[in-house]
Amino acid sequence: MKRRIELTIEKMVSKGEALARHEGKVVFVPEAIPGERLLVELTEEKGDFNRAKIVEILEPSPQRITPKCPFYGRCGGCDFQFIDNTSQVAYKEMMVRENLERIGKIDLSQIEFLGSVVKDEWGYRNRVRFHTQGNKVGFLERQSNTLVTIDYCPVLCDQLNLYLKEKRGELLKQRIGSVNALAGESEVTFTRRPVALTVNDKTLYCDAKAFFQSNHYILPELVTYVKETVRGERILDLYSGVGTFAAFLEGEGRQVIAVERDRRCLELAKRNLKETQFVPIPLEMWVKREALPQVDTIIVDPPREGLDREVLNILTILGAERIVYV
Repeated sequence: MKRRIELTIEKMVSKGEALARHEGKVVFVPEAIPGERLLVELTEEKGDFNRAKIVEILEPSPQRITPKCPFYGRCGGCDFQFIDNTSQVAYKEMMVRENLERIGKIDLSQIEFLGSVVKDEWGYRNRVRFHTQGNKVGFLERQSNTLVTIDYCPVLCDQLNLYLKEKRGELLKQRIGSVNALAGESEVTFTRRPVALTVNDKTLYCDAKAFFQSNHYILPELVTYVKETVRGERILDLYSGVGTFAAFLEGEGRQVIAVERDRRCLELAKRNLKETQFVPIPLEMWVKREALPQVDTIIVDPPREGLDREVLNILTILGAERIVYV
């Protein structure tokens, strides 16, 4: 039988885990909340840390709630549904602050935290990747290729949940393991057929294959913040995608240059934008072919891996007054 111990949780860390200490070693416990006293069972013992699972909650946190989703705990999509939303936001901000300070060595006194702009904690996702296996549609378990069949997801918008219910057969016909779906104003696409999405006062076109911000509650606030933050008339929009930010910056005397290597994104961007100059190759290739542009503000919205060293060096040389990193 595996060893059982009592712990008091100290703080939240990434991936829905919490941290405690026992006999000088860090113990990571999933689905625990700071301040809780727990009886746990050790599931993994390493040289400098252990992992454990909850056996019994001896003293629960007042922040603990019953997850809304019936698939929570099996589906790997959500980490924090067992914590009330206000506390979730606070813990996530705390983790961002700690990573910036401890790992990034950044002086937090120079950073403005805007807080949450979420209008609703449910129904906010307008894009999703459905996984298929045989005659099943759903999401994968955490750190597993096992599929959890679902018929409803509370974080998806109504259009996607209706699509999941009524078009399961269409999804299964794809037989490619996973299917991206994007909800527009009046229809859902899982192909390269564009749908229209309204952001603030503009209509943008996107398809299920191209990148688009998935939280339709936050996107209008994000676009407004970027627009208010830029300085000057010469704007360089890196990793510009379908032109989400450029659409709100072009015109009004500004010169906007959109750098995007993905051909499909460029096709959609040309439909969305009217007065923007397009660069269809990576920044590092462009600056080798052309003279360095004179820019006042640079917007960067890179993939998850972030900016590589060469791009960072180029941004330094460009010497823009402001960089807006999304």
